[in-house]
Amino acid sequence: MGAFREKEILKVGLFYPDLDKEGGYPRDVLRLFKELESKDGIKVKKIKSLPQLLVSLKKLDCVHVFGFFSFKIFLTCLLCIVFNKKYIVSVFGQLLPGALSIGKLKKIFFINCFGRFILRRASKIHVFTDYEAKELIKYQISTPTFKSFFGIYPEDVKNTQEIMPLVMKKPFLLFFGRLDIHQKGLNILLEGFKKYSIKSEMFDLVISGRNYNNGNLYIENFLRKNNSKSRIHFLGEVTEVEKEALYSYAAAIIYPCHFDGNPRPLRHALCRKKKILTTFQTNFADQLEPHNWGVLFENTSLDLAEGIEKFEEVSTKIPYEEPSKTRSWDYCSNEFMVAYAATINN
Repeated sequence: MGAFREKEILKVGLFYPDLDKEGGYPRDVLRLFKELESKDGIKVKKIKSLPQLLVSLKKLDCVHVFGFFSFKIFLTCLLCIVFNKKYIVSVFGQLLPGALSIGKLKKIFFINCFGRFILRRASKIHVFTDYEAKELIKYQISTPTFKSFFGIYPEDVKNTQEIMPLVMKKPFLLFFGRLDIHQKGLNILLEGFKKYSIKSEMFDLVISGRNYNNGNLYIENFLRKNNSKSRIHFLGEVTEVEKEALYSYAAAIIYPCHFDGNPRPLRHALCRKKKILTTFQTNFADQLEPHNWGVLFENTSLDLAEGIEKFEEVSTKIPYEEPSKTRSWDYCSNEFMVAYAATINN
């Protein structure tokens, strides 16, 4: 993954205010820290507050800042500028159009007053995909980017022989995730699958996940109005054992987000070597089709329907490349380490 000069020690701080919170990104940042901590040639410090940063800053060569729409993030970057320290920012997909559509006025105000200032002065910006990198150009930000996914968690896969209901014996596509209409694209999913089901009988659709802002009512109302319960099966929230069974038996995972950043349900699908049908806006795209991990489509209902049809045609024609080759945490942390070295030595 790159060569480092003999005896060179990189001194890097990972700043993330939400380290103590539950969820995907805190777990990812902590896992990245542990992987880097175990490697030769780098000393890494995890930092979650501005006082910790002030104590550590003089000893660091570079700070990796995780997050964007936060005054703490702005102050962190500002301190790096004042102390003449190089810094990298992971924006976590927050500048994608779908993300900006929620609380748009406040976010545009932040970008204009604070965000553009810190991103232009960063040494690098970490993005997940080329799609995300291109969105930066809209804000006149020409800072160099580096691209890397976060790793997968094979240890989360649980073997189960759970017997699913008989209705699941037909091949099905699985949506699993928070039932968030605005982010997760449930409107596109339901309308798109309805269009697909008129043309093909191959797959049913199973929807499961935790309720969010009455997403369950939105789904139930759609199924009732469109008489779609024979092809679309809404399970709601399920147990971990049931979740693993659903993943195990699904023909593919379908995830039509309006915006995201390395979503956990898709990384779990890679752990189970499942095909993925998802949008460019999910911020998971760049390696999907080259490795035959799945099919990409734009986030419209018509494109989703056509994406499923394309999946029918290509799903078994090309061998599925082993995800652990390029998505292990060891491999991913090496990508970050190379980026840190390039930043510090530039």
